[in-house]
Amino acid sequence: LGPIVAAYDEYAPHLPTDHPVLELLRERFFEVETQAEEDLLKRLRRVSWPSEGRAVLAEVKSYWGAPATPPGGGEELFKACEDMMEKFRQHSDNKLTALIPQCRTMAGLDALDEAILREFEDRPTKLKGRSRFARVSYREYLESMAQTTFGWPPTGNIPPLSSLARWLAHELGEDHIIVQDFVAAVRRLRKKTEEEAVARLAAHLDALTKMRRKLNAVPSPPRLLAEGYQEEIRDLLMAAEPALHQTRQEMGTESPQLLMLERGILLPDRFVPKLIDECEEAAAILRKPQPSALPGTSTEEGEEQLAAAVRLAQLLEFLKAEDAVLYNNFE
Repeated sequence: LGPIVAAYDEYAPHLPTDHPVLELLRERFFEVETQAEEDLLKRLRRVSWPSEGRAVLAEVKSYWGAPATPPGGGEELFKACEDMMEKFRQHSDNKLTALIPQCRTMAGLDALDEAILREFEDRPTKLKGRSRFARVSYREYLESMAQTTFGWPPTGNIPPLSSLARWLAHELGEDHIIVQDFVAAVRRLRKKTEEEAVARLAAHLDALTKMRRKLNAVPSPPRLLAEGYQEEIRDLLMAAEPALHQTRQEMGTESPQLLMLERGILLPDRFVPKLIDECEEAAAILRKPQPSALPGTSTEEGEEQLAAAVRLAQLLEFLKAEDAVLYNNFE
């Protein structure tokens, strides 16, 4: 089509409109246009989305060198494909409408809006209103979750409370009034719980430290006395286990101070492998195959992944400090 249009544009200024040469060029143009339309329709049968259809149309226009209108003016070319494009738009409407209930995160809803814009561009569609309603409903769901999941003010163990606080901030924004209230309540509870746990573990660490000093004194204690110290240390460690378990249940990895106390009680040879196992557990969650951006993960999966990422970062930060200590000891 391109060379035909070029030839027509070359001769048209110098010949009358009904000149046989121009008539011949127009006739040949419409013959080739028919072939181009057949090519276009054949390619369109392989796709099902409006964006794909527009891409195919652009490819065909480029391949055939198609102008916007026929030589001498007239209707836009390739109007025959409009019926198929309308079918694609209906297909998109059905598919995207079916995905709306599955979009249960802000990222999924953002991907939905991007898909609507990509497929429908500026055309009016009820999907835009449905998407807005889904977003409002999801925000209301999160607000209700904040106020009902753990009561109000929220109570419970700090790990799930912190996990929900981070998820709410991620989804609703840190400046959301309900998020601010929830986070403030969790921080107050975290401080109180941490203080109680510090006092509990510090008592165990103090008793163990005194006994370890006796065992490691210089000069070394007699064998029978040393065996007695070792037995007392084992008993103290057994006595500390319930407190350690309770602290992990209540605080998780949310407190560096408590992790330091746990390290002091267990010592690195028991403490570090425990952290490594917990890192692997968190990493296993993050290694799970991810769904497509649309509809994306569920709210529960999103919160679980965010919590795992935070927990892994907390543990790795502590393990880096342990590596630094070991490195300095080898220097």
